[in-house]
Amino acid sequence: MDFSKAYRFSPGFAFRRESFGGILYHYEGVRPDPRVTFVDNPFLVDLLERVGNEPLEHFISGVARHFDLTPSEEAVVRAFFATLVERGALVERSPACGAAGSSRERSGGAAGSSRERSERERDGEAR
Repeated sequence: MDFSKAYRFSPGFAFRRESFGGILYHYEGVRPDPRVTFVDNPFLVDLLERVGNEPLEHFISGVARHFDLTPSEEAVVRAFFATLVERGALVERSPACGAAGSSRERSGGAAGSSRERSERERDGEAR
């Protein structure tokens, strides 16, 4: 994974907050899909809501400075994002996507689903 790149949700993935943190899931129904991730850390859910408009390296470094994370805490954040990329939940943001809509606008379950579909359609047209 390349931390020097910006990432966004892959088409068909979304997340919603829960009392324990959040659930990241694949909802297109294209195939039986085991890609459901339970995020039991509200801090990581907060970060996930804000990812997308800048390279992950800058984003994570800024978070580490702002919250005075230890090196091991920063490593947990890096591993979290690396796992999401490995699972296909996050993909590199193409230059054409720019800052059109934040991850936060595309999250939140049913309230964000029409916006998520609109972004997926825009992303598909840009390819």
